[in-house]
Amino acid sequence: MKGLDLLSDVNDSETFRLKDGGTVRNLGELLAALKNMSADVFSHHVSEGRNDFASWLKYSVGDGILADRVINVKRQDQMFRLLHQRIGELKAENPTSSEEPKSMVAFVKEEFVDFLLGLVIGFIIGLVVKTLV
Repeated sequence: MKGLDLLSDVNDSETFRLKDGGTVRNLGELLAALKNMSADVFSHHVSEGRNDFASWLKYSVGDGILADRVINVKRQDQMFRLLHQRIGELKAENPTSSEEPKSMVAFVKEEFVDFLLGLVIGFIIGLVVKTLV
């Protein structure tokens, strides 16, 4: 599966339901959930012989690479780091996916400001040179 697809929402029927009632539809939401998740909720989904997150990542998200990385992880902070790293990898594969294109108005405004700044600096330099000559 391509990186962009792995960062997208899963189908509604594959939404991950947390013990506390929260839902997770994509890797970014899982990252946010892990950051704020109580230890009780985490240990409900990850225990000896069980890792609901790895199963969801493999079968619902389709990211076997990340699932393999987290299958034996038992610590919340370690899973957070691995997930954060994987999201970075996927975004690096598709750099345009994380960058919003600038609107034409924003682009023109930025260029106009640069033009005016150059004009003012050029004018000041011209005055200084004229005074010195």
